[in-house]
Amino acid sequence: MEKSKRGAKGDFNSILTDFVSLANEVKGLKQENRKLMEKLYEIEAKQLRPNVNSADIDYIISRAVKTAIEKTRSRSMNSNIMKKFERKKKELIKHKILELAETKQYIIPEIKEIIVDKECYCSKASFYRYIEKMKWKGNLDFIQIDDRRIIVPKQIKNIQ
Repeated sequence: MEKSKRGAKGDFNSILTDFVSLANEVKGLKQENRKLMEKLYEIEAKQLRPNVNSADIDYIISRAVKTAIEKTRSRSMNSNIMKKFERKKKELIKHKILELAETKQYIIPEIKEIIVDKECYCSKASFYRYIEKMKWKGNLDFIQIDDRRIIVPKQIKNIQ
């Protein structure tokens, strides 16, 4: 169980790291594309004048083509990472719920606030489905302390 937790956490962190690096790369490509478009407009303005250098135009066109090819590759890599994330998304979210339940005495709305509202891992409906499924499978249980119904992993409740 511990190995699968570490594995899922590592997978999630590596996917998240890959996603962030690709997002930064896309941002850089967008900036470069904007600069190239500005240069293209300058060249088009020079075209209206008789002393236009065709080498500049060739250079700008080749850079624009290279940028377009890089963007296509980046989109392809981004979609592959998102597919990997989507395949493991449920397990990663369930692991995060268990992790939160182990670390602190949370009630369900507090965990929902973290998973759904702050981190935006899933929708509210999906979150409650995950909770119900985990409870049904015996991964989660609840302890009543005063007026609070605290969520705990099943093995911790059995130990106490």
